[in-house]
Amino acid sequence: MASILQFDDEAARRLEKMYTTPDVVAQRAATVEALRPAEGESILDIGAGNGFLAGELGDRVGETGQIVGIDTSESMVAMAQARCADQPWVRFEVGDATALAFGHASFDAAVSAQVFSYIPDVNAALRETYRILKPGGHFVLLDTDWNTMSWNSSDPERMSKIMKIAVSHSADAFLPMTLTPRLMAAGFEIIDRAAFPIFNPEYDPETYSYGLIGMIASSLPTGDGLAQEEVDAWVADLHETGRNGDYFFSINRFIFVARKPA
Repeated sequence: MASILQFDDEAARRLEKMYTTPDVVAQRAATVEALRPAEGESILDIGAGNGFLAGELGDRVGETGQIVGIDTSESMVAMAQARCADQPWVRFEVGDATALAFGHASFDAAVSAQVFSYIPDVNAALRETYRILKPGGHFVLLDTDWNTMSWNSSDPERMSKIMKIAVSHSADAFLPMTLTPRLMAAGFEIIDRAAFPIFNPEYDPETYSYGLIGMIASSLPTGDGLAQEEVDAWVADLHETGRNGDYFFSINRFIFVARKPA
């Protein structure tokens, strides 16, 4: 498979909760605005996950359009299909971003949110995206540079250790720094680039970072220098900073808008 990111049913449910927070709702709106989908267009959603973005794009292209979402996770595909069941022009399938099962120039546009940093061969995935786009087609790619994260902790050393292990799940946790030359090497023209910050100055269950705590804690592999007690202490510390009014989280995601030359 093209991605090292995999979700079981429980992880998929956790992610779904995060995707309903105002932080990620706003991120989705920014992604749609960058893509500017039009009625009747065909759009490929690479790494469609739980189908929230594809569903919103489906509303924009309407019944005369087509949205196809691919994901490496069967659990995610099933959730996405259920979410968009009332939009027959929106469909999902298990797929590989480095070997897209579509013909040349099949889509008017493509989009991918928070996925390419998990693909070991990003350059191959970019070439495939370029291949399936029609001339003049747009590609919007959003991803995180984890170098930009600030997360307050009473034990910075433990925070650094846990985050180093957490981001090791990514093939490239700092992908946005190299996306411009990678996109150009694949043949794309760069149309626009923008930062999308997520800022949580308070400890709130309705924020992205609150959900991120649970996602990280449940996925960290204990052993080999990381004890479960350390993970539990890390979670407890973040809860404590929230109770004390010392909570702080911020990170930058970046939106790239590229075009296949007409």
